[in-house]
Amino acid sequence: MGVPCQFVFPNDATKQNAIVNIRVATASLSFLGSLFVIFTIWLFKKYVVFTQRLILYLGFAGLLSSTAYIVGRIGFEQQDTASQDERRFCRFQGFILLYSDWALLLNFTCVTFNLFWNTICNKKTEQFEIPYLLISYLLPSLIACIPFTDDSFGPSGAWCWIRQKEYVQNATSFSCHAHETGRIFGFVLWYIPLYFILFTMLVTYAVVVCVVRRKINSWQGTFDPVVEQQKVHLRHQIRPLMWYPIAYIFVTIFPTINRIYDIVEERDVFALWILHVLFSPLSGALVAIMYGVERDTFRRYRWSNFRGIMRSKFAKDTTTEYPVYVEEVKERDGQKSEDENDALTKPLM
Repeated sequence: MGVPCQFVFPNDATKQNAIVNIRVATASLSFLGSLFVIFTIWLFKKYVVFTQRLILYLGFAGLLSSTAYIVGRIGFEQQDTASQDERRFCRFQGFILLYSDWALLLNFTCVTFNLFWNTICNKKTEQFEIPYLLISYLLPSLIACIPFTDDSFGPSGAWCWIRQKEYVQNATSFSCHAHETGRIFGFVLWYIPLYFILFTMLVTYAVVVCVVRRKINSWQGTFDPVVEQQKVHLRHQIRPLMWYPIAYIFVTIFPTINRIYDIVEERDVFALWILHVLFSPLSGALVAIMYGVERDTFRRYRWSNFRGIMRSKFAKDTTTEYPVYVEEVKERDGQKSEDENDALTKPLM
């Protein structure tokens, strides 16, 4: 029987199972959250707005990523003694996980770039939609194919990814050795680009927040059509996306700490691994929470509005009512202009 040298805690099955099961549970929350985002945007036809389509693409990426995490639970117990078919499936799991992680990262990167372009250049970015999709979903497939060149996908920790160790067995003994090519691929294809992009996202987000605050503070005095146009631009193009880059940065904090500690100390700490698997798959759930608590989304899920929309979606009669729009117009018409600045600054507090 082979030694599970690919495991994080090979001599403690309880800890090993806890890491895997917590990761799957968190990924399941993200799976449901991503479905909620996709369903909401489809139900209320919010996809006609470009910023909502960016959030929709985040939902698809989150759904793919959480699915890869859940599928990674299958067959992890016998990875060292697996059959050829099981090994092929493990390689497939590693490919899908690397692809989906890159797709999620690049979707958040495109959202951050969109915020920067809208804020600094004060221009619409619909013309970037096709490049966004190509970068977010085509580029990851090219990156994820590279480890196949050296057969570097395989067991890695508690799941299949770019393998860091190699199981070697001869007639009388077995041993585990570092898989040097896999380690190089891990850093070059994921960790180094990840931390560079995260740093860039953090700096970009800080610049965006500073510029938005400065604009808001300058909107004082009498009525100015230019200022009113900037307020509309901020409300519809910038505000809906403000929190999403922070969500991704937040879920990478503990995985980053765990990886750095593992590199420096060369040993695994159970508490850090628990935090790692709790937060790493959580991005889809956080996106759903942020999307669900938006005032527009929350208002549309009132029972009267929701019932009317569902009836219009599935009823055969082509004459339908949309009470949500009537209520929204009434509320907007009754809203005073002095409240707008407070509403615009909410995501920045």
